[in-house]
Amino acid sequence: MSNRRLLACTCGQTVPVEPRQAGGETTCACGAKLLIPPLRQLRDLPEEVAASEKPGGSWGLSQGLTSLLVVVAVLLAATAGFFRLTEPAKPVPFDFSNWQTESKAGIAKMTPDQLWQRWIDVYAPQVGANFQVYKSVEDQIATETIARHRKLEGYLGIGAAIFAAMAGILFAMFKGSRPG
Repeated sequence: MSNRRLLACTCGQTVPVEPRQAGGETTCACGAKLLIPPLRQLRDLPEEVAASEKPGGSWGLSQGLTSLLVVVAVLLAATAGFFRLTEPAKPVPFDFSNWQTESKAGIAKMTPDQLWQRWIDVYAPQVGANFQVYKSVEDQIATETIARHRKLEGYLGIGAAIFAAMAGILFAMFKGSRPG
């Protein structure tokens, strides 16, 4: 707390004075000479408020909570965006006519050993799946990863919206309760 007092000038400005200056003179920024009252009258002048003591100079609980909620909402939204950007590409749907054309051309060039290996790698799994459309392991992993990413993006988006709404409500509540 400061011992300095504020002496008013006729120009409307105030000049800070210390108790040791009581009974003396000082000059205002406008150039006017001001008489400093004696110590007994100096006590009646308003005290100078230090910069750290001024109201509104520091954040209160409402500003801190609002900022925290906004930061959390932005982080959740950024994480959702990261998952969207890093999800694998969708697997290309199976094109039977293209596959048939490529297979016939490829089979004509294969040796019996290569044909047998092709049977083991491609056709044997289809027989096990009752000749349903075969999906490679990579396609299955990509499809599952995309589904998992989309689910996480949804949860993160909902969380970001909730935190942003809470920050907006808190801001509106405390903005309305402030004087002035």
